[in-house]
Amino acid sequence: MRHEALKAAIRWSGALVLALVLAAAPASAPAYSRDGKEDGNEVEEQLQRINTQLMELQTKEFDLTMKIQQAQQKAQQGLEDPGKATQQLAQGKRSRELMRYKAVLVASAQKVQQFDRRMLPLLKQAKGLQKKQNQVEKPVQVMIDQTVARVEAKHRGNLEKIARFYKQAAEHGQALRIYREIYSMIPEAERDKNEDLVKSIGDLYAKGGNPKGALNFYNKIFEAKKPKDRYKDKNLAKTVAELHVKTGNGRAALAIYRGLLDQIPNDKKHKGEREGILKKINALTSR
Repeated sequence: MRHEALKAAIRWSGALVLALVLAAAPASAPAYSRDGKEDGNEVEEQLQRINTQLMELQTKEFDLTMKIQQAQQKAQQGLEDPGKATQQLAQGKRSRELMRYKAVLVASAQKVQQFDRRMLPLLKQAKGLQKKQNQVEKPVQVMIDQTVARVEAKHRGNLEKIARFYKQAAEHGQALRIYREIYSMIPEAERDKNEDLVKSIGDLYAKGGNPKGALNFYNKIFEAKKPKDRYKDKNLAKTVAELHVKTGNGRAALAIYRGLLDQIPNDKKHKGEREGILKKINALTSR
C-alpha cells in the first residue's frame, strides 16, 4: 500500500510540474519561424511529449530504486560490519560476503546506467528545441530552458548514483570515469566551485596511484581560496602538501606545512599536531 501511495504521489507531482510548465506560455500566442510559418504550437507539443515521457520514467525510476535498495540491504545482512564494507573492499579484502556485496553494488550501477540510457533521447530532443529558441516567443523559450534543465538534472542525478555505487564497490576506475563526465557537464567557470565533486575526482586519482592527477584537482580547491583561508581546512592543506611530496615538489610542500604550522596554536592541546607537522618540515629540509 505504501509503495503504491508513493508512486501515486510521484505521478501527481509530475503532472503538477508539467501543468505549471505548460501554463508558462499562453496557447493563444503563436510564434513564427524565420520564413513566417507558425512554429510555437509545434514546439509546445514536443515539450509536452518530452515532459510526459519524463514523468513516466520517474515512476519507473522509483520502482528501480526500491529494487536496488532491497538487493543492497539483503547483501548487507551477510556482512560482519556493513559500515566498513567500502573501506574493506578498497583495502583489497575478498571474503565471500564482501564479494557478494560488491557484485550487488556493481549490478546496481549497471542497472542505473541502463535506465539512464532511456533519458538520453529526451535530453537530445530538448536540446534540439533550444536551437529553435530564436523562432518562438519568450514564454516558450522559458519552457524550453526549464525542460532542458529538468532532464539534465535527472541525467546528472543518475550519473552521481552510478559513480557512488562504483566507488562503494572499489571500482575506482569506473567511478572516476563517471565523475569526470559529470565534471565536464558543468560550465567551465562553475566546475571548481563544486568542492565535493572535485575532491571525489582527486581522491579517485590518488586511489588509482596517480598523485599528479590527484594534485591537479585538489590544488584547484586549495589555490582558489584566499591565502589567509587556505589553512582553515587542515585536511585539504595536508593532502595537497603530501601530494606535492609524492610528485617531487618538496619546496611547495614545505611552504604549505609552514603555513599550517603558523595557524596551529602553540599550546599543550595542539602539541601533538604541531610536532607531527614539524617532523614533516624537518624531513623536507634535511633532504
